[in-house]
Amino acid sequence: MVTKVAMVLLEGIIAIKGQKTVEAYNKIKARVMESIMVGNATKVAFVLLVTLVIIIPCFEANIGEFDNFLKAQVKEAYKFALNAYVPIPEDVTNELNLHVHSTWENSIATRRKGWQGSLLCPILVMWLMDSTIIACSESVTSKWILPFSSPFFHCSPYFLGMIEKTLTSLISTCESCHRVVATELPRSEALVPY
Repeated sequence: MVTKVAMVLLEGIIAIKGQKTVEAYNKIKARVMESIMVGNATKVAFVLLVTLVIIIPCFEANIGEFDNFLKAQVKEAYKFALNAYVPIPEDVTNELNLHVHSTWENSIATRRKGWQGSLLCPILVMWLMDSTIIACSESVTSKWILPFSSPFFHCSPYFLGMIEKTLTSLISTCESCHRVVATELPRSEALVPY
């Protein structure tokens, strides 16, 4: 109400003084409108904040307040939460690692045993060598070579030496060692003649 009276008075003064007063009037009007808008925005924000502060606590369901069974469950869950709390995070990690390690050991216990020889790659014994050819040949290195010993495959001499040791140990441990004609041997993808 006061601002309307002030505006009417300003309009009257402008009519009396002329053009310069119109510019001053526009500036004063802009300031008055700005103060009104800022004041209203602050009031609206404050009312909204107070309303939310009053209403939000009423949104809790509190279903378990009147049910004895749910109250007992709440107490039990609270005890479990207190017992489960570990103040040192490293202890949590160590316990998790312990459980993972024991699970890993127990899950592999029923599987077959891995390769116990001196080879670097245990799968070579299964895929790259034919036991009949190895057991029945007089000398592994004199008659047969592995394909990766060719210049197209880059293997170290140490690795090839380990394979040769393994092959010769397989020949010496073979129980039924007998000669087989080369034509009767099955075709092997891993062993090729010179």
